[in-house]
Formats: sequence, C-alpha cells, structure tokens
Amino acid sequence: MQRDELVAHLRTLGVDEASGLAFDATITPETLLGPFPSARPPGAAALVAAPPGASVGPLPRIGLSGLVSGQSASDVAVSGASGRIEDPADFEILSVLGEGGMGRVHLARQRSLGRDVAIKTLKAEVADVHAVEMLREEATTMGRLEHPNMVPVHAVGRDDSGRLLLVMKRVDGVAWSDLLHDPHHPRWEVLAPRDEDRLELHLSVLAQVANALEFAHSRGVVHRDVKPENVLLGEHGEVYLADWGIALRLGGAASMTLVGTPAYMAPEMVRADSARIDARTDVFLLG
Repeated sequence: MQRDELVAHLRTLGVDEASGLAFDATITPETLLGPFPSARPPGAAALVAAPPGASVGPLPRIGLSGLVSGQSASDVAVSGASGRIEDPADFEILSVLGEGGMGRVHLARQRSLGRDVAIKTLKAEVADVHAVEMLREEATTMGRLEHPNMVPVHAVGRDDSGRLLLVMKRVDGVAWSDLLHDPHHPRWEVLAPRDEDRLELHLSVLAQVANALEFAHSRGVVHRDVKPENVLLGEHGEVYLADWGIALRLGGAASMTLVGTPAYMAPEMVRADSARIDARTDVFLLG
C-alpha cells in the first residue's frame, strides 16, 4: 500500500485533521468512536472490536489521597480516598505529568517507600467498559514484560471510588521525538554534550528499542505503536519503550480493529486485519 493509498483509505473512515484524529496521534477504539455518537467518523463502528474479557481476577484496593484531575475536594471526602489520619492512604497525588486521548498520568508520592511514582488513570469521559479493559490489559501486559527497556509496573488496582489505577515507575525523562526535533533541547547537554556524539546516542536508543521489541515478541506480544514519541530517555541515558496501551497478544482471536498512529502504520494495520499482524509489524514501525 502506497502512502497516497493509505491516506485516502484513512480519510474514507473519517481519520483526518478535521475529525480531530491527527495522522501523528495514536488511534484507539475510544478515540475512533469518541464519547459522542453524533461525532463519530463514518465507518468507525465497523472497525472497533468488542471489549476483551477480563484478563485477571478481582483487583486490590489502592489507597489514594490528594485531588485527581476531575475530582473536587468534596468528591474525595465522600469517597474516603484521603483515608483516616491514623491510617493515611499510601499514594498522594501531587500533580499531572501528562495526558493523552484516553488517559491521564499523575505524579504521586508513595509514603510507605518514600518515593515518587507515576499513576495512570482514565479520563472520566472515556472510562467505559472497553476503556477500562484496555487499561487493565495494558497493566497486565507491562507487568509480564519485565525488561530493562520497559517501564516497571508496581501495582494495578482500584481506588475507593472504583476507578482503575496503574502504578508505574516515575521516569524523569524526555521523549526521543523532542531530541530529534530540537537540536537545542537542554537534555542534549546531559546526554550528548558534543554534537559528534549525537548520532551515536540515536543509534544506541534505536538498538535498545529493538531489544525491547525482540523481548516482547519472544513473549508473544506486538507493541503496534512504536514511534519516537513513545520512547523515553531518562536523565542518566536510560531508554524505555512506553505506552503499551494497544499492544496485541498473538495467538488470540482475530478482530477488525483500527488502532495505531496513521503516520507510521503498517499496511496490515491500515486494513485493520489483526490476523496478519505479527512481529514484522513492529519491525515496519521501527524502520
């Protein structure tokens, strides 16, 4: 499939700037359908699979204090999320680190271990059954893929209000895309002070992302959204392949689901044919 064919095909599904589905942004079933039926792109519903079944058993409670975006002080008080004074919640929300089409990542303090962590939650407007199962699947996928180039998962559970929480290592890093697009980014002074070292850094990052993918493929998982925006570089040069929200476990039932980033999609992804997706799909994205 040529580039022009790809663009034309996606536009027939309503994937263009006018619909709010940019070519460099990740498409998920939730962003494709959107929270409002009247605003859904034509043909979208036919390309969204049914929600996956629950992948694990009941989830534990995670004590949470502080305001999560979308909550008011009264919400926290009513839900009891702040805990009792003599038994405070372990995690205290401090701020918002970032957000995407479906989720929001918060900076939180874990009191019991005296460390900062990242907590991912769903936005209220997309927190339906499908989105909850997608986040739960992301958590279990990341939890099973323990590798130096993947962000460690500490826990998954629910707060007192029933909201799903994914607790991860807080990475004080920068997206690889920021360095690729900005030769004057301040992080260059830390990672590669000399201009002649930058190509070596890029090649090292590429190799480590390839290592992460090789490991995932050996475990039967395909990432499906490999792009510079989803590669994080830590302050000491650590490399993490992040955002496993649309990862696919091979060997399951085939489905017609349009997901991924249009600017990077492999042909089989554009055709929404999961039966043809395998490790070679990630190799295409990496290239």
